Amino acid sequence: METAPLSPEAEAEKWAMGVPRPSYRMARTEKVWFYRAYQGGEPYALIDWRQSGRSDALWVREHEPITKRPLFLWTCTDEENKENLTLLLALARLLIVDERQVSWLCRHPVPTNLISRVEEQCAQSEAEDENAFLLEARLPKRESCLVLAAPFAENEAVWAARLQLFAAQGARGVLIDTSQPHLPTDSLFLTSARNLEWPVLALKEGQRTEELLPPLHAQILRLTL
Repeated sequence: METAPLSPEAEAEKWAMGVPRPSYRMARTEKVWFYRAYQGGEPYALIDWRQSGRSDALWVREHEPITKRPLFLWTCTDEENKENLTLLLALARLLIVDERQVSWLCRHPVPTNLISRVEEQCAQSEAEDENAFLLEARLPKRESCLVLAAPFAENEAVWAARLQLFAAQGARGVLIDTSQPHLPTDSLFLTSARNLEWPVLALKEGQRTEELLPPLHAQILRLTL
């Protein structure tokens, strides 16, 4: 009996489970910390006794306030781009575990069978048209991080111009090019991406889309530290 193909949501869960977790913490909570003088009346539990023992004063160790760089994911959601959607759903799962703030810029609804943390944090864009953000070149927030998956060769000049506008708004990003055949290295789009230092990932011959997930995940973690 032939097995029915998995939905993008179920396939994404399978892909995400196959990605090894980094040997070091990449959570946003592990950021720069500093010492300040203990103030009378504060709970003694706040005192860093090791640091205080090195001087005649009492010291408290605090973390700097963390400014999160919001992440926005976008891909075409038609049947031809089903694997791109699966890739970004799997990426969303991983990033939420890594304490990243993830939202969608496409019309694909948040699946009801994803874990609750994904349901809560992967907000659907209010755009009526899934391509509206591309045409309008507007981002919900400044200093955003974008993950865009598309056959960029189909609208190369438009995409190259949009990258410039996104960068001017303070955005950074990672691009997944599904063009077949691949864009030449001196193409307008790839030249624009290189100048902006936006990494571009593309499938090599014989490579499966699932294999892009580990390097894509690693790139995003570095961008959002």
